[in-house]
Amino acid sequence: MKALVFICNHERTESWNIIAQMLKDRNYENCLIAILYDDLARGIINKASFDLVIDLNNSAESDEMLFYFKDINFREISFKDRALKYNNHDTVERKIMCFMKAIEANLNSFHNLYFIGEISWAAEELVYIYAKKRNFQYTTIIPVRFIPRRWALANALSEETFLKFNNFSDQEISKIISYKPSHPDYFYDVMSSLELFNRMKRFIFINRFKPKIPDLFIRKLMFILFNSILELFKKKAVHPGKIYYLYAFQVQPEASIDYLAPEYMNQTNLVDEIIRNLRPNEFLVLKEHPGETVLRDLRKKISYLFNKKILFLKSSSSLINNLVGINGAITVTGTIGGELAMQGIPTVSLKKMFFNRLEMSNYASSVPEALVLLRTSKINKNSNLLEIDNVNFLAYLQKNSYPGFSYYTKEFGFKDFQFINSASSIFYEMKF
Repeated sequence: MKALVFICNHERTESWNIIAQMLKDRNYENCLIAILYDDLARGIINKASFDLVIDLNNSAESDEMLFYFKDINFREISFKDRALKYNNHDTVERKIMCFMKAIEANLNSFHNLYFIGEISWAAEELVYIYAKKRNFQYTTIIPVRFIPRRWALANALSEETFLKFNNFSDQEISKIISYKPSHPDYFYDVMSSLELFNRMKRFIFINRFKPKIPDLFIRKLMFILFNSILELFKKKAVHPGKIYYLYAFQVQPEASIDYLAPEYMNQTNLVDEIIRNLRPNEFLVLKEHPGETVLRDLRKKISYLFNKKILFLKSSSSLINNLVGINGAITVTGTIGGELAMQGIPTVSLKKMFFNRLEMSNYASSVPEALVLLRTSKINKNSNLLEIDNVNFLAYLQKNSYPGFSYYTKEFGFKDFQFINSASSIFYEMKF
């Protein structure tokens, strides 16, 4: 039996309800399965839209041995889950064992499964491990940065290449896009949701003063108390005259760096490694993400302010306005690497990413290798060649993506009709 499996976290469930019902209305030939693991999704799911709804928290007690989950590293699984990592070992082990038994008990009888979902929590990672052990496809929906209101499918735990299932979006390509150095629409929605006022509203009126993750609550409080003081000591601009390489901190916790590149979860350790590998005439520019709302490694951040090898930019400073002083950039998975490459700045990502297609964007497996690549690269000042490269890159993104917001927006919530229509058409035609 074949089945299309939707991983239903609280952000996706509303969309999955509608898409599954649309597939049913079109007499979709395969079974439709929803997998739940959190309370919010449990309250949103429309069970009538699916042939089978699996709640991972409701696994029956069983002494049956697990087949596909042998030799699971409980600590490794839980450490990347920002909700589980601070629980005691026995609680985590029971929770994960419950998840594993529910997955096997409900899915072992299917001979062909296709999974669609994120990998941001332990339950999702366990489903991914199961899919991998049985050689089933697990794809992730990601927003297409650089082009507003577009989304794409990628292999789980990878944003190197977009998957193309049909020519559905070819009709959308009406003209070649000229790149402008500005943020896509989704950036402003995300930034708005991250504003302190909006965060406090959610904490008071939705979470009822109960922090989901106590550790993050403390770090958010530290951010409120100390961030403004730190900003006073940061620089407004980068002045030409020295060799400056940039590292821009990524927001955490987020699936991008925590799951795509867990070896770089501790970004201050990464910064320290970059500093150790700099030559005497090289310097590092640091910049916090403007949407950051938590403060990590306060002592390290203070030490960076007074480190002679570091220029710490204010969070509000525009990188676009400081391009003249930057000779290159190192990123992990951050799309700032693609944005700078499109401006002619050599960049190196420590994880293979889709924007490595750009001429000025490279991949390196280590910090020393990244610095070697930056030292042997020159800023591209040929505007004609740069424009051709950018147009080809944007054409690739558009040809391999689909219309719609795949995340929350003020206008559509989680139910953008363009996303729902395009996703339902793709899933209906998907062969597996």
